[in-house]
Amino acid sequence: MDGFYWVVHDGNGREVQVTERFPSRQEAEDFMSEHWQELLDSGGDSASLHRDGDVLYRMGLGPG
Repeated sequence: MDGFYWVVHDGNGREVQVTERFPSRQEAEDFMSEHWQELLDSGGDSASLHRDGDVLYRMGLGPG
């Protein structure tokens, strides 16, 4: 499937959630800007942005 999506990882690097797919990178990044705190509160530690199965980047959800 095409599109951008986030994979949320716990503190041990295990996958804990995969988001819906977004048609553009901007929409995926907007989603993360709005929902990062919820993902952190539900056990996420980091998230990686994927496109068509390739990892574009990974970032932490918490402070610095």
